[in-house]
Amino acid sequence: MVNDSIIWNILPHTEAKHFILKKYLNAWLPIISRFHGRVIFIDGFAGPGEYIGGKEGSPIIVVKSIINHKFKMKSEFILLFIEKKLDRCNHLKKVISKITIPKDIKIKSQVKCGEFEKVVGSLLTKIEGEKTNLAPTFLFIDPFGFSGLPIDLIKRFMENKKCEVFITFMYEEINRFLGNSVNEKSLTALFGTTDWKEINDNKI
Repeated sequence: MVNDSIIWNILPHTEAKHFILKKYLNAWLPIISRFHGRVIFIDGFAGPGEYIGGKEGSPIIVVKSIINHKFKMKSEFILLFIEKKLDRCNHLKKVISKITIPKDIKIKSQVKCGEFEKVVGSLLTKIEGEKTNLAPTFLFIDPFGFSGLPIDLIKRFMENKKCEVFITFMYEEINRFLGNSVNEKSLTALFGTTDWKEINDNKI
């Protein structure tokens, strides 16, 4: 689905994903922060931070999950929000700037305007070059469509210990456009193989 608006109405399936994200973070954050001084959260397709009517986007859900958690967490939280559209990046920065973070909670957030694949790829290349590992990291991947989502990049990320991925993609869109040759490169990168073509060839 193509959406060129800065903000738009939230859809039911997005609300469902955000509900799952909140539940997972409320369990994951206190456990992982108990044993590590630094915790990272990366939102690969962050969006503008809010929807029409004031519904919160995933970046705001993450920040508030940390500051409103019933357990006081002493870790430093590094939050990286990636969004490729400049107008949405700027909107997200404004939304985040309105949040008051208590002095006893250590949060460092950055909004990076760029493509998920390039930004995370550069980060991993740096880590690999230094022969180090990422701090415990939660990577949230919730894109429009299915392009720019290579499975090889996810594999590289998961080679870092204590890192997790929450990934969603709309299979209806894949099924709908499976036979369009324009999408061949994106689908091969997504699945890491050309075997998906056999499914397309055998569709009834």
